[in-house]
Amino acid sequence: FKGVGRSRVYHFVSKSLGRIEPNPGRKQFLAKWRLAPSTFYRFFIKKGQPFEGPLKEPVIEGKLRRRLLQDAVARFF
Repeated sequence: FKGVGRSRVYHFVSKSLGRIEPNPGRKQFLAKWRLAPSTFYRFFIKKGQPFEGPLKEPVIEGKLRRRLLQDAVARFF
């Protein structure tokens, strides 16, 4: 920041959004664990749901099976 005049402040170190590299964290997680972070949070960690004691191993059927299939396809695109 640099003060100019009595009350004006200018910031000369900002980058435009076009020059900032996107974070490849989602793709890295998908490549390593073969499922998307959102699938992990929703079905394995159960983020956003009330605490009901230790987590059990999820049964792979229904919605979870469909999400795992979507994640498998997403790994290649």
